[in-house]
Amino acid sequence: MGRIAADEVELLTLAVDPGQRRQGAGGRLVMSFLAEARDRGAARAFLEVVPDNAGAVSLYLKAGFAVCGRRKGYYHPADGPARDALVMDRAL
Repeated sequence: MGRIAADEVELLTLAVDPGQRRQGAGGRLVMSFLAEARDRGAARAFLEVVPDNAGAVSLYLKAGFAVCGRRKGYYHPADGPARDALVMDRAL
């Protein structure tokens, strides 16, 4: 799920069934999302991810994203302390 505003797109949510992970589905979803965003006129893509989600960070790096910032205490889980978010972006 994502949203476009002007010439920027934000990837809001990406989910792959745990039994299907590490089989390329996430990469295909990301690349399909980016292609659709480009077709709709977006020039740059952004997302946020928890830094310790190594699988997601790796997926986004492989898709051409780079870390461009950090939001301190961005996530507020009900069962623990606030967690930072890495902000990642890439040109389309």
